[in-house]
Amino acid sequence: MRKALLLLATMLPLLVAAQGWPASYGGVVLVVDNDTQKNDVINNAATYTEWFDLIFLGNGQTVTSENINTFAAAKTGFIAYFQDLNQATAKSYLDAGYWGYRYRTSGASKANAETTRDINAALNATFVVGDMYGNSTNTNVLQQWLKFNYKDGNYQSAICDNSLSVQMRDNNDNGEAWNDQGLHSDYIAKHYCLNYVDGATTDIAKKRSMYAFILTRPGTPIVFYGDWNNNGDFLESMIAVRHAVGINNQAAIQGSTGHASGKYYYTVYGTKGSVLVRLGKDYVNQSTPSGYTEVWKDDIDGNNPRFSVYISDNVVDDYNAMLTNSANVRGGDSEPIGFPIIDKASGHYTNSVSVNIKPNNNRTTLVFTTDGTMPTYLSEKVSDATNGRTLTLTKTTTLKVGVIETDGKTVNISNTVVRQYVVDAQSNSSITIYAKRGDQSTAAPYIYVEGVTNSDVQMTNKRSIGGIEWFYYTISDSGTKRFILKESQNGKETPWLTADRDAFYTFCDHPQSGQGGLKSYASGVACYAFNETNTYMVDYYDPKVSIDKASGDYKNWVQPTVSATYKDATIVYTTDDSEPTADNGTRVIGPKKIIDNVFKYDGVDKSVTLRAGVLYNGKVINLVARTYHIKAPDASTYIPTDGTKIFVKYDGSPLYIWHWKAGSDGSLATVTTTMNVKGINWFYYEMPEGENCIILRPNGGDNWSGQSGNIENLSAGNHFYDFTNGGTPSDVEGDYSQWV
Repeated sequence: MRKALLLLATMLPLLVAAQGWPASYGGVVLVVDNDTQKNDVINNAATYTEWFDLIFLGNGQTVTSENINTFAAAKTGFIAYFQDLNQATAKSYLDAGYWGYRYRTSGASKANAETTRDINAALNATFVVGDMYGNSTNTNVLQQWLKFNYKDGNYQSAICDNSLSVQMRDNNDNGEAWNDQGLHSDYIAKHYCLNYVDGATTDIAKKRSMYAFILTRPGTPIVFYGDWNNNGDFLESMIAVRHAVGINNQAAIQGSTGHASGKYYYTVYGTKGSVLVRLGKDYVNQSTPSGYTEVWKDDIDGNNPRFSVYISDNVVDDYNAMLTNSANVRGGDSEPIGFPIIDKASGHYTNSVSVNIKPNNNRTTLVFTTDGTMPTYLSEKVSDATNGRTLTLTKTTTLKVGVIETDGKTVNISNTVVRQYVVDAQSNSSITIYAKRGDQSTAAPYIYVEGVTNSDVQMTNKRSIGGIEWFYYTISDSGTKRFILKESQNGKETPWLTADRDAFYTFCDHPQSGQGGLKSYASGVACYAFNETNTYMVDYYDPKVSIDKASGDYKNWVQPTVSATYKDATIVYTTDDSEPTADNGTRVIGPKKIIDNVFKYDGVDKSVTLRAGVLYNGKVINLVARTYHIKAPDASTYIPTDGTKIFVKYDGSPLYIWHWKAGSDGSLATVTTTMNVKGINWFYYEMPEGENCIILRPNGGDNWSGQSGNIENLSAGNHFYDFTNGGTPSDVEGDYSQWV
């Protein structure tokens, strides 16, 4: 990839770092197997760093600090490889400047996976990948291994997807089979899968179709040194496609349906465009789709091309520029883009937490914020790569750390990393365990607490936190407690779990199970628990408020909704320019509140500021504000909201409305008056004062056929109904709310 050209022309997507493997990562990996290959890469750094973001070294291979710095300056990092993962050894490589490490792991051993998981969690590296041996061609084994590696709210390692590699090797150009096997189509697992082409494949044409597949899909693609040297032009084209479109490891994908065996197509949507790939000669020889440009058709077999690749028209210029511009488009001696090193993972801490921030090299300057806002050039800075800066946080804090990047004309903040630190002064006089079943069941689970409950206790209490309904059980004793969660009294149960403070667990299946996420466990496999405390404690101890309507100009009126991340939170809001406090403002208990009858046009243009926050420990925190400028509505569409008015869309004429006051007799009105609202002619009827019930009728007199049911308890205001086909009318008031 012409990385610098892409950077200058369109800017790379921000790298969202995570323990194990980055989210939204668009990089491509090169693997070298021996010293000859490694030395060629080092001696020709300018070429290889143009196209590859990570270099995977072979077992025991090392590079010098000069090599590391040279490649880092070109935004490419080295990944070490160990057959046996050792925490001290891995740390020494990370300290030396390697960007991460790869290690050998067993697919059959839960204990082995959990041991490496704990090592990875302690090292907290950004790039970590397991290379599985043994029974590793089974997708279910890989998924299970990922689950074993879940800890503290993160998957602690990525995995090389052997199952996809074997499926591609054993199925000729069968895109349907390739799509259905492996981790790359899994909603969660694609973030953590590295896709590669099996080395046993010798058919050059087939190998190209396999590379076209992995380089245009979610997941992180791997290219082997030997394949690069034998297929350089083709692989350059496919890498350029990936970056021009903006495909990353979490990209959205849509496959064909109703396809025949041996032909398949799919579309992947990147951050800047889309790519459509056809596999199989019956599809390949079709015309170019509208809105796309063909960039590659593999005709190595003459009349039977195996695949074709099309990119959306809007990214063709970027694609061509990446292939034709020379390396000097990178802007000469511009400073490299480094990345932040943060020594503490997101988590829940008691009383305080000390966090050290430093850049990975002395050529990089970091900026950071602790108030939840994105860092800018004016934010506090850190440039000392040796000692960094240590922050002592005594309250729940969202830390955001980015890198200052400049091309001499503009300044951008990239490679932003986010950490959530939940800090509370909990005395541990009690512990609350929150639980939900991963299979989406709403049945209350059971808990057994060692030394506290004499038997299984059903968790009947519920609380909404972070938009999720949690069952919870409070243990009144302090100290560390062991407990077991169960689906039912006689159902599957977790192993022993421990907690010394409030904790959140999803158990037995992952919450995405059955909904595009990691699949359910195979029959007979034990019931596992996923600790999600880091994710949901933030919502509980640091609830946020949001307002759904943006600041700006509104004609006639605007009705914002204020929401909190914690259902039982107390929202406090004001509309009189004062600041909400524990003693000032309107209080609302619950997840959301629609602000009623506040921001309406009353004959004079006006501005109103809505301020809202959450009452927590006697203070209103996390304040947000919106300012609304209420303008006069267009004269042709303004409908006063006094009284009760009925608007009905109906094809016939006239319309009949039977109307009455609840508890009284009614009468029939013949309606012929119409009013144009939003381009539609509506029959318009103003209800007599005090009446609040109607029946819509297509016929007058005693002919009640085709009538609607009773529409009762109408409030004052404007009400819109679609009665086009008679019978039960559709209430379409929400579509015309700006006139209501």
